[in-house]
Amino acid sequence: MAIFYNDQSVLENHHLAVAFKILQDDPDSDILLGLTKKQRLSFRKIVIDLVLATDMSKHMSMLADLKTTVESHRASGLNVLNLSTYTTRIQILQNLVHAADLSNPAKPLNLYKQWVSLIAEEFFRQGDRERELGIEISPMCDRTVSCIPSSQVWYQEY
Repeated sequence: MAIFYNDQSVLENHHLAVAFKILQDDPDSDILLGLTKKQRLSFRKIVIDLVLATDMSKHMSMLADLKTTVESHRASGLNVLNLSTYTTRIQILQNLVHAADLSNPAKPLNLYKQWVSLIAEEFFRQGDRERELGIEISPMCDRTVSCIPSSQVWYQEY
């Protein structure tokens, strides 16, 4: 898959491709049927922008960009963000979706533990596959050395 998506937001791009393929191929699943072509294209652009924002490799740049946006609004005497441009609106939405994507620690403890277990198993399966292929095992994906509590602390601090 990494080759197919040129190593860029591989899982996010794959999820988008599959979702939009389903909408295209299965009329019973097409939640956009009632929209005009312009509305469908707008929806597609927004969804793509939001899903790609969940790529953790963009985390630090998103935080820096948000800080810059907030500071520039403050410097111009505005107490609230001006959401009149698509760029600012999508930036705020991207940060909200990204925050929601990272929000497991804010959930009730039993639900948080379930999600941690599921995510850890997903990572470990990736590491198992990487080991089978003889490639470097990604961080937190090696079930033989990973410590789930420590990785959760690292992830939350990141």
